[in-house]
Amino acid sequence: MKKSLRFGEFLFLFILIIASLPAQEAPGFALSLNPGVELPVGRFSSIYGTGGSAALRAAYPIPGLTILSVIGEIGYAVNAYNAETGFSSLDGSAGAAVTLPLGAAFSLGAYGLGGYGLSFLKIGGETMYGGGPYVRVGGGAAFHFSPSFSVGAEVSYRLLPQLYNGIGFHLGAQVDLAAVKRSSAQISPLTGDSPAGNFLDVKNLKFGQVFPVFYSYYDDHSIGSATVVNPQDKPIRDVRISFNVKQFMAAPKVCASFGVVDAGSEKAIDLFALFNDSILSITEGTKVAAEISLEYSLEGVRYKDTVAHSLEMEHRNALTWDDDSKAAAFITAKDPQVLLFAKNTAGVVNAAGGYAVPAPLVMAMGLHESLRLYGLTYVIDPSTPYANLSENQLQVDYLQFPRETLEYRAGDCDDLSILFNALLESVGIETAFITVPGHIFVAFSIGIEPDEVRKSFLKADEFIFRENTSWIPVEITALGSNFLEAWQEGAKQWREHSGRDQAGFFSVHEAWDTYKPVGLPGERPAMSMPAREAVAAALDAQINRFIDREIYPQVAQLQEAMSKANDPAKYANKLGVLYAKYGLFEKAVPQLSKALEYEEYLPALINLGNISFLRERMTDAKGYYERALVLAPDNPKVLLSVAKVHHELENYGMVRQVYAQLQKIDESLAVQFAYLDLRGDEASRAAEVSGMKNKVLWDEEE
Repeated sequence: MKKSLRFGEFLFLFILIIASLPAQEAPGFALSLNPGVELPVGRFSSIYGTGGSAALRAAYPIPGLTILSVIGEIGYAVNAYNAETGFSSLDGSAGAAVTLPLGAAFSLGAYGLGGYGLSFLKIGGETMYGGGPYVRVGGGAAFHFSPSFSVGAEVSYRLLPQLYNGIGFHLGAQVDLAAVKRSSAQISPLTGDSPAGNFLDVKNLKFGQVFPVFYSYYDDHSIGSATVVNPQDKPIRDVRISFNVKQFMAAPKVCASFGVVDAGSEKAIDLFALFNDSILSITEGTKVAAEISLEYSLEGVRYKDTVAHSLEMEHRNALTWDDDSKAAAFITAKDPQVLLFAKNTAGVVNAAGGYAVPAPLVMAMGLHESLRLYGLTYVIDPSTPYANLSENQLQVDYLQFPRETLEYRAGDCDDLSILFNALLESVGIETAFITVPGHIFVAFSIGIEPDEVRKSFLKADEFIFRENTSWIPVEITALGSNFLEAWQEGAKQWREHSGRDQAGFFSVHEAWDTYKPVGLPGERPAMSMPAREAVAAALDAQINRFIDREIYPQVAQLQEAMSKANDPAKYANKLGVLYAKYGLFEKAVPQLSKALEYEEYLPALINLGNISFLRERMTDAKGYYERALVLAPDNPKVLLSVAKVHHELENYGMVRQVYAQLQKIDESLAVQFAYLDLRGDEASRAAEVSGMKNKVLWDEEE
């Protein structure tokens, strides 16, 4: 009997030590205290009365099998004594428990224990004690107030052979020491950190090609993908996934958020990145360190895990041609070097002035001639020719930024197209890319509706008409030729390939909605601009060549008609107006003057007055208009012309008189030139807004 007692004492002490281990030594332990009521059953129900019990239990979940735990318990039970008999026991036991979670707050469980019991028996006033085997099984339910604390109720059956068997009803409270430790480890708001939990897995992590030139594109377009997996048997809540490349991002980018990831489920996510412009410093492809951060809550505790991965970055000049619109990201119209070149050319164009040719066309001519005089050349890159790479859409091409092409003074078809479009965009002219098999070139809008182009230009088939806008295609690689030849070659390629559905048209403005332009960081060396006088002379030659091409057939027809007509003044006037409309005043004046040699011809007087007005020779203009007024005092064109010239001479009394007469004869015409009814700065502002100050009405007698 004493030997059994020593064994029982040893088992009791062993269980007590295991149960009392601190959380840092056994971070999975949970402790519970379970008081209850004991009811003897069977033959012992007539011997013992109702009693009470209490048990201290320690549980340790088996790693990888979180529903199964190893448990140890010490307990004490006492039954009410009657006058002669009473029973109590102190026991220690070990066993296993199964816990089945029902959501985040409830669980069911069952357990079995076996061990040694030390018993105290009172019979007839004499107390005896001894030891023997002990078995208890039970089950119950628990409510979890938090990850670290729960309460429950259970029913058990206890057996000490030959001494006692009974049913117990217990209430209990459990403290999860590991959860308490994790909760206490949560940092305060002063540091903002959370403990690592490693409760979520990241699988199937994939990254696509990353191109620095599209660094703003990746803010809302996927850079990669992954799958987040919850392998736990409990739901994980308030999940937030972030992506960061510390070297090139100011802060992590939140990529996805989930209210809950259910137990055993997974979520597919796309990864995004908000890079800063330091990424444009990458001149060679490289690998960088990337991090995926997962923040989430499990049973009320907030965790943060980090997954590291390498990310391959292309160089800043890299691009693939799976989407031709991507080239728009290289069109840096606000780059200082681009603006310097374009504004210098614009200064030459504006100083020349007086051309009766659409302003975008004149500006494009000027920029083309400036690039030619600058020494820009077309050079095919043998390592990355567009003709080959455009067919292999996933092969990486090398594209130059406009400032690089200006610095190198050379580029292939894509480089020159990017530069020319950037220059045009920097002075407010809308552009586009045109792609045909193996080649890319440009187009720009002239701001004129197609119907007007068809009436005003000799060769309408050299234009591209899209959505009520007229575009001029330019083969920019033809820098050794003049602008008209580059235009004709571009138009030829468009006609040939568009007819076979082989031509692509990509508006730069539309492409910018997706692929925003980026500017290269850092300063570049100063450029040596072509001489302004040389650019002006080249531009003048181009415009004269264009005008000669446009009007030559009409000139020939009018000259032939004039030689055969009985009223040569009419055809001399028509020829003079034709020259004047294109700004060829030196050729227009002799023809209009010839008309006056035949007679005091009203249309010629009006038109000569118009030329003097546009040349700002107001006294001469006044003379011609007043001669016309003598011939036709009620002619609306004459009245308008007289009012305009006197307004410029600030003879407002005369203006008021003539303008009032015009209002009576042709009210709609008077409304168009309403600024004539004003004076001084107010009149100047109104004239500028309406655009009517320098508009004249040519007179061609039919």
